[in-house]
Amino acid sequence: MINLPTYAGIKPNKSSIAIEFTYNNVRCRETIKCTPTKTRMQELARKREAILYEISLGIFDYAKHFPNSKKATELSSNKANAITIKQLITDWFERQRKVCQLSTIRGYKSVIYYHLIPQFGHLKLAELKPTMVTDWMTDLICDGTKPKRVNNILTPLRDAYKRAYLDSVIDKNPMDRVKNLKLERPDIKPFTESEINSILSFIPNESDRNMIELAFYTGLRTSEYMALTWSDVDFKNKRLNIDKALVYKHLKSTKTKSGIRTIELHDRALQALHKQKALNLNIENILFPDLKNKSHWHDTSAIRKRIWIPALEKADLEYRNPYQTRHTFASQMLSQGKNPLWVANQMGHIDWGMIIKTYGKWIRND
Repeated sequence: MINLPTYAGIKPNKSSIAIEFTYNNVRCRETIKCTPTKTRMQELARKREAILYEISLGIFDYAKHFPNSKKATELSSNKANAITIKQLITDWFERQRKVCQLSTIRGYKSVIYYHLIPQFGHLKLAELKPTMVTDWMTDLICDGTKPKRVNNILTPLRDAYKRAYLDSVIDKNPMDRVKNLKLERPDIKPFTESEINSILSFIPNESDRNMIELAFYTGLRTSEYMALTWSDVDFKNKRLNIDKALVYKHLKSTKTKSGIRTIELHDRALQALHKQKALNLNIENILFPDLKNKSHWHDTSAIRKRIWIPALEKADLEYRNPYQTRHTFASQMLSQGKNPLWVANQMGHIDWGMIIKTYGKWIRND
């Protein structure tokens, strides 16, 4: 190594130079990767003098001088300039893992690693501007993403920034100025009685046919009827107990507390259950098993692809998603004069507000 000048707190090595100083009673050592020369030694000595001067005035910002340092997050006086969005949101995600349902975690993981980190992860917290987010939202909409999906994608980013603000990591929250998109009204296209019968006639497997018939005449969510067991059926009182859902092969509680309910069985639903009982399948006490795998259905897409789509195509009906069985039940019951509160209870809504808002045109006024 050539003869180099010596400076306090500046330590040259073969391919780097270290700067040493004390900040907040912590001994700090930052390594700059470069070949030591007289000029670089002099420059870093001046940098150290500037650091010591800023420390003495109480204005030293660790992250400003050493943005990639591991100590920057811990010791920076302005953490918003030290922490990246990737760090913030991954830390937030790890906390959510401990408290959220598996299905929720899977959804968060998808949007975080597919959308948020690739788009914003490299930015420091202070660098995010509301217009960056709103412009990106516009791009997503132009690419065909639905408004509800865009709002869901932003949920982890919103919550992570809100926590950072409450913890005084940031002085202002840019996400407060980003409004959620207005949601489209639900696409409600209920089936007629003749269409229901036509669909059922084109489902060749009797167990699958009974399952779809029950869906039409109970308004259950797909995840709810997938989770049903025979112990949930009360033939004597013509009732069905709903207290669980099946999501990604995992049984969990229903979507909301109001989802835990006992429903009254329509004659067609009761008929479907009696026909299912007569099949005597005896597969793990599951009411409607996936006969291909002799177990619970894996997810809703399997029902849609193997049962629902083929039946609609054979019945020569316009495609509507399986959730329309739920819309069909609600609209039929209201058209028949059922009390909206009763319909809300049957469907697992906390009150009848959602029923009025969503199905108002089917409510009879007589």
